[in-house]
Amino acid sequence: MGHIFVSYSRKDEKYVKRLIETLESEGFDVWYDREMLTGEEWIEAINQKIDECAAFVIVMTDNSKDSKWVRREVLYAMQEGKKVFPLLRQGKLWMLLQDVNYFSVTDGALPDEKFFRQLAKFTSRTPAVTPRPKPPQPRLPRQPLIDPQTVLKVIGGIVALLLVVFGISRLGSYTSQNESVTPELTATLLVKPTSTLTFTAALPTETAIPIETAVPTITPTPLPVEITDEKGIRMNLVPAGTFKMGSEKYDDEKPIHDVYLDAFYMDMYEVTNAAYKNCVDAGKCELPSNADKYNDAAYAEHPVVYVNWNQAKTYCEWRGSRLPTEAEWEKAARGVDGRTYPWGEVIDCSKANYYGCVGSTSKVGSYESGKSPYGIYDMAGNVWEWANDWYDENYYQSSPTSNPLGPSSGQYRVLRGGSWVNVNLFARSAYRFNLTPDNFVLSNIGFRCARSLP
Repeated sequence: MGHIFVSYSRKDEKYVKRLIETLESEGFDVWYDREMLTGEEWIEAINQKIDECAAFVIVMTDNSKDSKWVRREVLYAMQEGKKVFPLLRQGKLWMLLQDVNYFSVTDGALPDEKFFRQLAKFTSRTPAVTPRPKPPQPRLPRQPLIDPQTVLKVIGGIVALLLVVFGISRLGSYTSQNESVTPELTATLLVKPTSTLTFTAALPTETAIPIETAVPTITPTPLPVEITDEKGIRMNLVPAGTFKMGSEKYDDEKPIHDVYLDAFYMDMYEVTNAAYKNCVDAGKCELPSNADKYNDAAYAEHPVVYVNWNQAKTYCEWRGSRLPTEAEWEKAARGVDGRTYPWGEVIDCSKANYYGCVGSTSKVGSYESGKSPYGIYDMAGNVWEWANDWYDENYYQSSPTSNPLGPSSGQYRVLRGGSWVNVNLFARSAYRFNLTPDNFVLSNIGFRCARSLP
């Protein structure tokens, strides 16, 4: 994606340089007017850079408010439909930006991580520091195949048994030679009844001895690991049980918590153009807002894009299914052991289609080594996937521990999994993204369906 355009007053240049250094250290591609041009040449250059930018940052102070050039840049960016990010340092939010979310940076402060996260949703972000490899773990000493203490215990037991046998044989020999030992004592020592020592067990006279009745064992029929629904779509089983949801990476992913889910089925692949076309042809679904690739046979097995949450919901219901809950999506993606990506901890272009790998969508199911623990493909990268839930950044603080359905209302719907235009940060299974449910203007948003057990 394009760069970030920074609009500011020259009088605020000292602060802006700190801001740009921070943005670049966070991995963003930033453009600002380092080399001033003149007259029409300058205006054309500014217009071109705004046209090419993926996000527009405006540093708002009393100085920028008085600058006709800053106001011109803001108006042009809004006219061109650019995503505007106001950084409010002084004064009030400008009237023309009343409907835009802004970030307060008073007292010379730089924006927080939330600002960078919002920027990263609309532009590329390359990590500035390569993660250091984990240090090699010390090898533990090999354990002997047989525990020495166990060997000593066995030897001791054998010795004790031999002594007992030897002692009893000696006692028998001594008894035959010495009649002073009584028969009763001999019987006791040899545990062998004699005529002088008789035991009779008294049994109850009229109480019937209970007979245990065998209870038949019912073995449940195992659920099929894979099914094909009525529309010919393959779905994989995600078994019932508890998994670790969330991470400690960002506030809206905290805390890590245990969630129990009933068993359900999830589409093995993202919904393709061909599959979605069947619903359109049946008169139940609306066309994507941009149908260029949808109508191209070469993209029939690529994920359908330019569909909003409402369209995705309609398609899943046409199939007798539904959109997955946010918790279902995360479990289907990462399993029960808290892994970062569906396959483990390290991502590369052999496992997923994310920023810098392909440059467009991929045919679904292209990454065999990128499957989730349940054999589900493309849950990292390729396209974002709509979940059923409303988004609330604090939802994990009080969400139910069993089959959570998300907040009862909200402004944004959840998306998961990252896409081909996003860096690996967004491909993490715990990452939470959000957009309004009627948003279908992006070429990197798709979906898949889920189904509850009967």
